[in-house]
Amino acid sequence: FGGEQKSLGDEFNPESLEVRRCQSIASGEAAFLAAGWATGHEADALRTAAAALHSAWWLWLEDTDDAMTCVRGVLEQTCRARAHRVKPARAARIEDIGPAASTARWLETAGWKRLAVLGRALGEFAHISFRARWRGARDALAALQADDIPHPNSTARRHALEASAYLLAHEVAARFDAACPAVGATFRARVTQLGADEHERQVEELLQRSLKLRSAEFGQPDLSPLPASAPVG
Repeated sequence: FGGEQKSLGDEFNPESLEVRRCQSIASGEAAFLAAGWATGHEADALRTAAAALHSAWWLWLEDTDDAMTCVRGVLEQTCRARAHRVKPARAARIEDIGPAASTARWLETAGWKRLAVLGRALGEFAHISFRARWRGARDALAALQADDIPHPNSTARRHALEASAYLLAHEVAARFDAACPAVGATFRARVTQLGADEHERQVEELLQRSLKLRSAEFGQPDLSPLPASAPVG
């Protein structure tokens, strides 16, 4: 907090954490509730996205890149759940692939293929290998934010978390609207604090910003193998 206060000055507002915490918890619990109205793989996707969101939030509080691994889970499973809602036949065929089904495939089937760069960037944090390009991925996450963000490098991970959480909330709200409009209206008023049209607009803006970065390269790997030991004798 001390470092953030010094960096942000008058913009420093620790109370905003409470708002984000409540929105994250409520979105996850709502996804668990929506899963109870679904079945099979669709219900599994909603529950997994909710669990990933809870973990991502706590890891983000620890200021670690490990949070981005869980954010990737939120994004992928949200797209998986959405695919079952909007293209059930195609989603069923992808399920037949099993664990080999990629995040990119779920993004495309969900109709959010434009988010490919977000999926790729989060994927860089999902594994520890000599091919990992964490710095380039972090730069892409920073560039994915709106142009008027004052400290994009400092808020890149937060934006990735919140963007994925809002995509999950968007999917949950759509299900609530269909099953019980009163619940959907309450969820939007108390949790997302966005009307349906405004939520759609923000999702579309995210999709467009991501599309502009579709050709982003992450550069060289951050790690390299240790040199072989010199021969003895």
